[in-house]
Amino acid sequence: QELRDNSTIDLGDLSVKKESLVKKKNDEVHEESWVQCDRCERWVHQICALFNTRQNKDQRSEYACPKCTIDERKAKGELEAKSSTPMAEDLPRTKLS
Repeated sequence: QELRDNSTIDLGDLSVKKESLVKKKNDEVHEESWVQCDRCERWVHQICALFNTRQNKDQRSEYACPKCTIDERKAKGELEAKSSTPMAEDLPRTKLS
């Protein structure tokens, strides 16, 4: 069903006139941010690396890519990952769980 230009679109708590809307295509390509490994200088997508630029405003955080992290663990004989960060299984169970 086609809407006339003077039609009002009701969105629950908001009403909008069709003529006030702008037709756009979904063809924008957004630039992806990258982070460079401080050891081997490889580049990795920040989202893939779980690197948060908001936590690195002063540019002091070091980043090691997965390959360098694994190589470092092997060299130390520490093959199991160790983290003090709580994981999902550490969260308390609730009625909503």
